[in-house]
Parts: sequence; C-alpha cells; structure tokens
Amino acid sequence: MAGVIAMAGDEIRIVEGGTIFLHHTGYATDFLLNKAPGAHMPAAALRALARSCDATDALHVQIFARRTGLPPETIAELRAADTTLDAARAVALGFADAVIPSEAT
Repeated sequence: MAGVIAMAGDEIRIVEGGTIFLHHTGYATDFLLNKAPGAHMPAAALRALARSCDATDALHVQIFARRTGLPPETIAELRAADTTLDAARAVALGFADAVIPSEAT
C-alpha cells in the first residue's frame, strides 16, 4: 500500500538503497482465522474477499499505470511476480522521479 500512497506525490523521491515492492492485494491467513466466526471462512465470505481483492488490484494497476506511463499489463505482470524495485529501477520505470543519496554516501 505504501507504493500506492507514494504515487500521490507531485515529485516522488526514493532514498538510495530503498525499495518499492509490487504485489497483489491479499489478506494474512491469521487475520482471516482470527476474525472469522468459528475460525473458518465459508465459501461466500471467501468469494466476497476475492472480489474485494480483485477490485483493489484493478485500482492499484490504474494508479501505477497513470503515474508511470507503463501499460496496465506490464504493471499487472510486475505485481503478479511480487517484484521488488531498487531505487534506480524504480526511477527507470517511472515509480519515482529521483534517488536521494543516503547519509552513508
């Protein structure tokens, strides 16, 4: 979610050594089990969660595609592969505008 929030900036800068992790929307299984009545999820509840994840994924793809200029299909592929972008690649792909030198450099 942090990557989506970052896309709202007019200028996006990422610290040297920083990363952006692109992944699908999901729920942690311990969250689901702790919140479900009787510690199980009926099929209808799982379908509702899946629809919610699909809608959120579609929105995130739109946001990233609009910001980066990359085709939505490319964004979807990066997210499906659980891609970690280092600072330089984030800039190269349009997820950030500039790299901020770290204090160590």
